[in-house]
Amino acid sequence: MEARKGAWNAINEFPERFRRRMSGGAYRPEIDGLRFFAIAIVVVGHVAERAVRFFPSAHAAAQNNWAADLLQRAGLGVFLFFTISGFIIATQARKSGRAPLSPAFLKSYFWRRLLRIEPPYIILLICTWLALTLSGYAPEGANHFDAEPRSLNISLLGSIFYAHGLTWGSYPRLFPPGWSLEVEVQFYILAPLLFWLWFRLQGAAARVIVAIGALAGAALLSLELAPKIGPVFADKSILRFFAFFWLGILLADAR
Repeated sequence: MEARKGAWNAINEFPERFRRRMSGGAYRPEIDGLRFFAIAIVVVGHVAERAVRFFPSAHAAAQNNWAADLLQRAGLGVFLFFTISGFIIATQARKSGRAPLSPAFLKSYFWRRLLRIEPPYIILLICTWLALTLSGYAPEGANHFDAEPRSLNISLLGSIFYAHGLTWGSYPRLFPPGWSLEVEVQFYILAPLLFWLWFRLQGAAARVIVAIGALAGAALLSLELAPKIGPVFADKSILRFFAFFWLGILLADAR
């Protein structure tokens, strides 16, 4: 009986081993659930895209097939990630009890993101750069690799400073999925000022008007945005995807 009880407890406690350790605030399992769906959409989307691209039978089956077209929409998962980011960061800013532009908040805010993102990202970029540079390997059929800038050294610098998409309007050659991280970082930089302005709004009517107006304006901007504004490529920037982050902020504020 005791052995059965111990086994049952071990099964119940197994998920705890994988639970996210929070530095502050309560753990919200529904957020990790949404992350799972976002990851699944991205993974399935990329697998479907490559199946259609590299296998003639899959390409033929996908023609005029709405289900196959839907499966290839990996970007839908990225949009969900953007909304989750807006929700989480807005919730943390609200619970911190500090002004979003105060030195104490900014130091903690940027330091946490620097430690979480920079080490694995820089290691990945440098390892990929070394592997490609030393081997001379150029992947075939990878249209995102055959893009500007032609120099891998310059591409590496653009990715390190999260400016590849802004500078060349192309996916990062060393890590194409990094385009979404560049957009996230742009939001991280903008967020404290955005929170400061939003939290200062008083009155339900004013907040509703600004919330709806900003969401509608951001959605319209994403539809009408020119691919390039002056020297800056805007197509893969926060300007294109701000509506998703803003939606997350509104959901956090409505809790």
